[in-house]
Amino acid sequence: MTETEFVNHIYAEMIEYNAYYIQSLQNLKPENIKDPDWKNIKNLYDRLDAKQRLQLELFMKIISANTIAGIFAKLDNISAFANQSGWFELYSDGKKISDNLLDLFWEKIETDNT
Repeated sequence: MTETEFVNHIYAEMIEYNAYYIQSLQNLKPENIKDPDWKNIKNLYDRLDAKQRLQLELFMKIISANTIAGIFAKLDNISAFANQSGWFELYSDGKKISDNLLDLFWEKIETDNT
């Protein structure tokens, strides 16, 4: 798998998971929810109007993107953990694919949002 393919797969899963959570919120019946956190989230979601729901979806996308970007920054050795020794290297089929993941990820987001 190339670095671009890897980033594209991660991006697609990010979009799919966000869509899954939104779809779950729309389809869940409050009486079927056992988890108190999900029950509270469902109650909040049901009180939102259409514009607010779109804003929530955007917020979820931003959080997901920033989380993934933080992980890619570590894999690309742009940032490091406290007391980290050594560098991260991500390989696929014997070929190093880390070093440019973060840039490719931001490019993918820009391309898909234009």
